[in-house]
Amino acid sequence: MCTAYNKHGSNTQTTFFNVLYKPECGITQTEVSGKVVLICTATANPAEVDFTWKVKNENETIEDNVEKVGLQSFLTLETRVENVRTYLCYANNSVGSSIPCERDVTGNVGWWHRFENENLMILLAVIAGTILMVIIICIIIIIVCRRKRAADKCPNPSATKDKSDLNSSPSDALLQTDPDNKAFYENLPFHGMQNPPNKPFRPEFSDLDYADVDYRSYGPINYKAASIYAAQRGNQPDDDEELL
Repeated sequence: MCTAYNKHGSNTQTTFFNVLYKPECGITQTEVSGKVVLICTATANPAEVDFTWKVKNENETIEDNVEKVGLQSFLTLETRVENVRTYLCYANNSVGSSIPCERDVTGNVGWWHRFENENLMILLAVIAGTILMVIIICIIIIIVCRRKRAADKCPNPSATKDKSDLNSSPSDALLQTDPDNKAFYENLPFHGMQNPPNKPFRPEFSDLDYADVDYRSYGPINYKAASIYAAQRGNQPDDDEELL
């Protein structure tokens, strides 16, 4: 705009100059749907700008996952990229090419790469210690359960004996047979069901005759009474002869 003055007044004229210049750019970073997106924004005249993406120290041009909207270009990074990369953006128009703008991007680095060596070793030691502790606790629980199960299957004999003693009555104790008493009773004279131990059988009477046992009169030792009665019958003729 130009303004001229004199004594009669002033006059102003406006003119426009179209200055053409090559693009200038800058890169910003954002995240869309869990993916890292780089945005290259350019200012240029003329505004017809083309964008080129590259990785620093590499000659290949990135053409996949690139979208241009006006003076902006969007580059969506692949999720499998783990190492640090420096991305370069070139903006071009009819005047020339811009100075490349760049940005360092780590991509989706694994969680173990985010730790330093010392911190990584500490983390691994903690994880290993926790796993070992869990294994030891499980082994102890298994051993205790097995011992308890074995104790339930095989109870303590002394405890079982004490329990049986408590449950037994005085009459049960009287019915129990003592080995010494058994030997004593076997050696008594009235025990005629079997021979005394280590003694041969020797009948008292050579002419002993056995008669039928009368269970009504003699009870459990009827065989003894019957033998005595038979012996008396054998001696009775001699008494009769003496009377004659």
